[in-house]
Amino acid sequence: MKIIPFRGLIPNLDLIPEQQQFFDTVKEKFNAFEKLDYFLLAQPPAFYVFRMIREGQRATGLICTTHIQDYLQGKVLKHEKTIRTKEQIQIDLLLERGAAVKPALLVHRHEATIRRWLQDYTLAHPPLLQVTFDDGEQHQLWQVVSDRDISALQELYSEKLTTVAIADGHHRFASFARLYRQQPRPEVFSAVMTAYFPEDELKIGAFHRMVEIPDSEKQQQLLRALAQLGTLEKLPEPTLPSHRHQMSIGTPFGWFDFTWKPALLSSENPGKPLLDVDLLQNNILVPLLGVKNIRTDPRIHYIEGSDRMERLVKAMRSLPAGFCFLLHPIEPEDFLKIAGIPGMVLVPKATFFLPRLKNGLVVQPLKTI
Repeated sequence: MKIIPFRGLIPNLDLIPEQQQFFDTVKEKFNAFEKLDYFLLAQPPAFYVFRMIREGQRATGLICTTHIQDYLQGKVLKHEKTIRTKEQIQIDLLLERGAAVKPALLVHRHEATIRRWLQDYTLAHPPLLQVTFDDGEQHQLWQVVSDRDISALQELYSEKLTTVAIADGHHRFASFARLYRQQPRPEVFSAVMTAYFPEDELKIGAFHRMVEIPDSEKQQQLLRALAQLGTLEKLPEPTLPSHRHQMSIGTPFGWFDFTWKPALLSSENPGKPLLDVDLLQNNILVPLLGVKNIRTDPRIHYIEGSDRMERLVKAMRSLPAGFCFLLHPIEPEDFLKIAGIPGMVLVPKATFFLPRLKNGLVVQPLKTI
């Protein structure tokens, strides 16, 4: 991979009165915050070692820019189709702000030499920035500015990483690619701010599905149909699924543990993982509930996965009556396999990744004049 240092803007925490509010709203208020001097002047060209610590998870990666040619040449692997209207929204925001306020998230297979370099650097240097958020999550940032260290990282990432996969940021990459092709000064959009993490330090969460089914007779019909597709066992309380090909299903009749019948899993093969989001869509949402477009069907609600069942139950209480399908997260190895299969894409809202990088922690200025 061709990684490039950049002149980043860093939040000036000494001037920001409400830090949590700043990070929550900088996506919409970047230009106003910049006028208030909430960002330090552009730093020298640098890489940034980034670490997040939350609820037992510790992830260390590198924030840099990646040359757009790596994306155009297929070295940055995609698993999601982009929507043209969303690309245009991204483009309008980039041009309005004159900046990218959040890096795209890239995942790669663990490389011991890269991990060792980043760990050694954090031990030998004080962090440039430390932020603790209201939920206890900690973000730390180290700046890498010496020519020797920058060259060492560029050599490592070029030698060790031939491909990486987009975990979050498909529309950002697509937007940069369009601007790179269309703008009179393409060099401004030749490098995308990115954060690289190894797959064994990322955590993948599930997007659960809530389907509105207000009619009691249809609710009973669906429960009977589910019993034909797998094993249903009543649960005494809501519980998250513990393994692949298992769901917890919340219904007006209580909670059930559901395991697919082996015959429905027979199509799985080592080269193409059979995912629970696909099993749900292909066997329940489409044939039994008549969902034609999962992106636009108003009956479908998505609940971002959590390790805490009480958070999910609270989220579900705000939704209309129906069935809630709690899914087991996709394994990182399966995600990388899918990203590496040409033309293979995930269904919408199949995954979300932790760490969730905050808007405004590092900003990439994009000056077009």
